[in-house]
Amino acid sequence: MHCSGRVMVNRIIAKLFYLSLSRNSLLFRKFRRYQGDSVFNDSEFAKCQKRVKAQLEANSEISFEQGTTKSVLRRLDGRIDKPFFSKEIYTSGSTGEPFKFFVPLRYFGFEWIASRFMWSTHLSDYSLNEPVITFRTHTPKNDQDVFKIDRFQNFYYVSPYHISQLNLDKILNFIIQSKSRIVRGYPSSVYLLADLLNQNAVVLADIRLVVVSSEMFDDIHRNAINSAFPNASICNQYGQNEGVVALFTCRHGKWHNLDYYGKCEISDANAIIGTPFHNKVYPFYKYNTGDLVEQEEKFNCSCGLGSTAGVKAILGRSDDWLFKADGTKVPSTNFTSAIKTIEGIKQYQLIQDINPIKIRALIVLSSSRSFNLELLKGELARCVQNRLGKIQVEVEIVDEILRNRKTNKIKTVIRNE
Repeated sequence: MHCSGRVMVNRIIAKLFYLSLSRNSLLFRKFRRYQGDSVFNDSEFAKCQKRVKAQLEANSEISFEQGTTKSVLRRLDGRIDKPFFSKEIYTSGSTGEPFKFFVPLRYFGFEWIASRFMWSTHLSDYSLNEPVITFRTHTPKNDQDVFKIDRFQNFYYVSPYHISQLNLDKILNFIIQSKSRIVRGYPSSVYLLADLLNQNAVVLADIRLVVVSSEMFDDIHRNAINSAFPNASICNQYGQNEGVVALFTCRHGKWHNLDYYGKCEISDANAIIGTPFHNKVYPFYKYNTGDLVEQEEKFNCSCGLGSTAGVKAILGRSDDWLFKADGTKVPSTNFTSAIKTIEGIKQYQLIQDINPIKIRALIVLSSSRSFNLELLKGELARCVQNRLGKIQVEVEIVDEILRNRKTNKIKTVIRNE
């Protein structure tokens, strides 16, 4: 593929930067040293508070104590000059309204090392540059590009669009050739692979770690993965484009805050509030991520990583909601636990049209047994109507739920407004 000279130079610089970090394990050791250190975490939070307050002192209309919300930060656009050693990042989120912020150049290497530290908490003999099978990011233009190897990161990419019975032997050979013991991908992608392996009675005993992120991860995913990869621990990572807080699950399945990364707080509305320590060029402080959790009491975990984050489960976006007939918003988290109890549903997606209000429910059936389709459709329709009222619900059985071509993710809720 042809690249401009500038793009090629940027890629070379990025690779050299990552390489210098991967070979210099100082940052990696800092993540390990300060994990579970609440005194350090509180101290860095106080420093961040002081720095952000100074950055905002010229903007007296901003209520600092409430934190720098996205709406506040949008009002700052144009008032904060871009620092020399920084990069602009744009994210539109679900609203489609652009949001611009700055990150230091070290942000990308910092994220790179942060993820690998999380993995190392599951593998005591983990090596920074060991091979990883990755079922995300790679979007091929044709069937010949199903596989891709990034020699620098030692990532072995498999297209999430080509996880099928037709390609299973090729995928298995690719995994074996990589000599990887780590599988990484969106939950939907890894689940599809695990389900396919289970259908074919294939067990990959050499895989020791499965890393998932960026989508909802539930017991259906977990059970399939445990069967297909019986010797693997599961690390569920949570983060955002803004990079304000990072959470991960330990080998016991408990959520921990990455203490060298940032401060994690939970609002009264059960939303994750993050304050990053590594971004000194932009005033993120008590930033509401919009992601909802189910809370639990914090406790010192037997995994050795210190206190848990007080998070029992991450439920999803607060703005992933559907409408009732009267216009009332209902978060998608209200549907997740209910639908997964309906026997026979492997995957689902709820698509809502607003005018007139109706729901089209796409479902992929479990292949483990046969079902009375009319009863299943009726149960799903009632499940939706019990939460949204007497609106029209159409249930359609499909072979697969299509991924968003831009993000490669599968969303469980889509609104056509």
